[in-house]
Amino acid sequence: ISGSGNGETVAIVTVNTIISASMGGLVAMLLKRIGCLGKPNWTYLSAANGALTGMVSIAAGCNVVYAWGALVIGTIAGLTYCIWSRLLQALRVDDPVDTIAVHLGGGFWGLVAAPILSR
Repeated sequence: ISGSGNGETVAIVTVNTIISASMGGLVAMLLKRIGCLGKPNWTYLSAANGALTGMVSIAAGCNVVYAWGALVIGTIAGLTYCIWSRLLQALRVDDPVDTIAVHLGGGFWGLVAAPILSR
């Protein structure tokens, strides 16, 4: 972080990552609680994995999207996590901590979202 303008880029990346992770965790937790994709319950795992999915999703475009774009990416990342998690359970894939749902689902959404929502 020694070049001109690098401090501003780091600040944008930090804010976008926090916004996306927060929305991903919140949306995943609320969707699990409402019971849209399975039994309604509160779980720390769904909130943490939703936040991780938000971070994975924003990684592709964290320095090129506005804050509202990070909010959209995080919101859809939480939904993406819930859908992938439920799909893998229905397919009886052995993934006890949902790493496939977090990284495959979030990564795919991030690659699609980054060019759409870039500045």
